Amino acid sequence: MNLTILKEALKKGYETNGIKVDCSYCTKDFLIPICEKHLKSINESDGNAIQQLKQINSSAALAVYYHLMLNTVSKELCFEKKVAVPLKGARRKANLDVKYEVSGHEKDCLVFVESKFLEPYYSRNEVNSPSYFDISRYPDMDETKRKKWKKLMIDAQEYKYYNFSQMCRHLMAIYREYPIGDNGRNVILKSLSWSITDKFLEFVEDKYKDALKKRHELIHEEISKAEGRINKFLADIQWQSLTFITETYNDSLDRINKHPQFEEFKKRYFL
Repeated sequence: MNLTILKEALKKGYETNGIKVDCSYCTKDFLIPICEKHLKSINESDGNAIQQLKQINSSAALAVYYHLMLNTVSKELCFEKKVAVPLKGARRKANLDVKYEVSGHEKDCLVFVESKFLEPYYSRNEVNSPSYFDISRYPDMDETKRKKWKKLMIDAQEYKYYNFSQMCRHLMAIYREYPIGDNGRNVILKSLSWSITDKFLEFVEDKYKDALKKRHELIHEEISKAEGRINKFLADIQWQSLTFITETYNDSLDRINKHPQFEEFKKRYFL
């Protein structure tokens, strides 16, 4: 599926709903005000926060708006958070869309979110570079765990649309930043995705609708498979301080339904 086809459907839907979009697929204004602190954190990653947050197809904008409206986020909310470099000798840190902290029964828990909007509908699972199959470059761990990590990285290549390879790299980066053990932080890694809706399909050309519906089914089959695969892996290496969950924006609306811009949010994302 071509991204332009999806962006044109978004634009048509926006214009039908009275939201003006320019030729660059950008809106005139933010959905909700965004403070300088959050704009700066996004700028440090992308370098063009204002443009990115006004793009109607931006997964970063979706993540920012949703989490700013989320009333259960207690503190330390930030966007485009760099964690650790996954592999020894590498330079590039893992970059997750959202980080925040919530209070738990025993100790606070960090939450990292990887957000997806249209990406699974027009792109494919990434191919891990050969360096991710070189166990000598993995974080410090015994040989048995190294082999289990390598198998996870190899298994990730079996996925077609859901970017499971990226999720595994994020997992390794978090492993380096918050190691296993009694002194390790409790961490949640959340895969938060948008699911195509009938409201959105109204604005897609008829000849593409069946393909999108089929892709929707395959994406969610892969997401379910990925959740089971990672949770099995976490149990195998006894990483009890890390929890992996998958959610959709579609099924998480009740968490933001008290916000004044809730109806506008639903309109912008066809929910």
